[in-house]
Amino acid sequence: ASEAWRPLPIDRLVNPRFGDLSVFLYGRLARGTTEAEARAELNVLYRQARERDRLAATVEEAKVIADRSATSGVAVESFPMAQIGEEGPLVLAVLNTLAGLILLLACLNVMNLLLARSNERVRETAVRLALGASRGRLVIQSMWESVILCVAGGVVATGIAAWGLDAINNWTHTNLEGNLAFWWVWGLDRSAIIAAGLFVTGTIAILGVAVSGRATSLQFVEVLKDGSARSGSRREGRVVRGLVITQVATVTVLMFFGVLSGIVAYRVANIDAGYDTKRLLTTRIFPDGDNYKTDEARRELYTTVTSALSAAPAISNALLRANIGELGNTDGAVQVRRGDAPAALPEVAQTYVQALQGNFDAAGLRVRSGRTFDSRDVWSGPRVAIVSEAFADRYFPGTSPLGHLVRADTARDSEWYTVIGVASNVMHGAPFSRMRSELAVYVPLQQISSTNAQVLFRHRGDEQGARSAFHRTMRSIDPRFLPPQISSFDEMLQKSSLVATSTAKLFAACFAFALILAVSGTYGLMARHIGQRTREIGVRRALGATESMMTVLLLRQGGRQLGMGVVVSLPIMILVGIGFSRFLPIGVLSTVGSGVLVAASIVSILLAATYVPTRRAVRAEIRDALWNE
Repeated sequence: ASEAWRPLPIDRLVNPRFGDLSVFLYGRLARGTTEAEARAELNVLYRQARERDRLAATVEEAKVIADRSATSGVAVESFPMAQIGEEGPLVLAVLNTLAGLILLLACLNVMNLLLARSNERVRETAVRLALGASRGRLVIQSMWESVILCVAGGVVATGIAAWGLDAINNWTHTNLEGNLAFWWVWGLDRSAIIAAGLFVTGTIAILGVAVSGRATSLQFVEVLKDGSARSGSRREGRVVRGLVITQVATVTVLMFFGVLSGIVAYRVANIDAGYDTKRLLTTRIFPDGDNYKTDEARRELYTTVTSALSAAPAISNALLRANIGELGNTDGAVQVRRGDAPAALPEVAQTYVQALQGNFDAAGLRVRSGRTFDSRDVWSGPRVAIVSEAFADRYFPGTSPLGHLVRADTARDSEWYTVIGVASNVMHGAPFSRMRSELAVYVPLQQISSTNAQVLFRHRGDEQGARSAFHRTMRSIDPRFLPPQISSFDEMLQKSSLVATSTAKLFAACFAFALILAVSGTYGLMARHIGQRTREIGVRRALGATESMMTVLLLRQGGRQLGMGVVVSLPIMILVGIGFSRFLPIGVLSTVGSGVLVAASIVSILLAATYVPTRRAVRAEIRDALWNE
């Protein structure tokens, strides 16, 4: 979160130079205006501004502006959604889907209980029909149980949700203090209460339809003639099988998502930065104002900062770094041309591109061959570059990359950079990003134009002294510099690990609850279904079937339903696996292995839940089974 503010220079707004300034626009919607209307109006203004930039730009810049204008626009978002980022809608959709699946499991369990209760009262209902009771009255009577259960459950769940939101709010403000904007407050508000009411109403409607269907379809003559309805009809058998399959499919998807989330959390909690982060501090400087209008002035500032920090007694290994391109983006495309074949069509490589100045040790880089950047590598000097070992192995196999050429694959940069060194591998990219890679090209910060730079430096054992030394150094260079926030790498990794493990624990608790719902629901469904077949079991045993034969028969039939549930969940699991593999660092092998493990575990656990009522039914005396109703 920001700690200080100052006015934005007017000249930066009146006469901005293309690519020189990045701003965030905040505003309040006019009364009666929708986000769609605001988006449409802002896009018109955006196109007009882009056209003015294009007319005032150079030929090369005009081409870039035209390309970006054709593929960009203005998005209108709320404060929280803007802070979450582009992945916000996807994350919220996933969380709501998971919550909906858990609600579905709970509804299936309650539906099973209500159907069992309705089945027990089928003769009573038939007598009421015979005595002249209307079916509408019976439907209302049967729905009262659903209403009472759902309302009571909704009240309890709302109370638990209020407690949970308060606990999350206390945890975040305790552990993430200084990293949350003021609007990030978790608590029970009007929208949450309205949502709870809607969920309760929807649940009542779903359960009411299922239970009332029993009363409306009842044929009292058949019920009074024999007990077949109570013993379980084919229709009820299909309903039970459908409920079991739905429960198995739902819990399989939930557990699969939970296992993959646990893998991601474990990797984030045990992330390896690829280099020593002990005593490493970082901050970022944004040179602006009248003194830093030109690229030359900013490059001079970067040199002064690097030299001053390196000379500070409390600081060691100072390095300035600017990100130029990222793997997977157009700015991360680099052309590679081998020196022995200058006429050949250059190969395009995807890599991370960074500009460096200072001591490479701060970023864990060591030059394995060739030389590092020095005072020769300035704006007026020959263009040079250093590549990582991974980049050299991939694009210069079997040969040294020294002396070969690379350049950015864009129209703005036509200069070739000569490779003068090979550096050790360091992982780049977000810790939980699939684009995390060791492929990298480094160029001198003095040979590019950058409006800001990240500062990396180590302290010599006195962290507070190093922070103070940095601020003193910046004040001595330019007193108008606002003191930037300095972060410790160990602190950032610790917070990332804390968030990942805490989120994993929260997910684990929710998915464990879902598993309990599935096990109890499957046990209830199978116990009811097998109990309705007690007389059939007695007849089979009277005709010579052994207990083991009956156990195998019932378990095989139950296992078939469990297997069908896994098959039904397979397409959803594939989509979940593709999503994790695309956005998170999880390979295909881990995804497939997790899916097989989850499916086998779910089937085994639910088979064990099926075995208990099966064993009880086959151990009953044949006489008792034959007389069972």
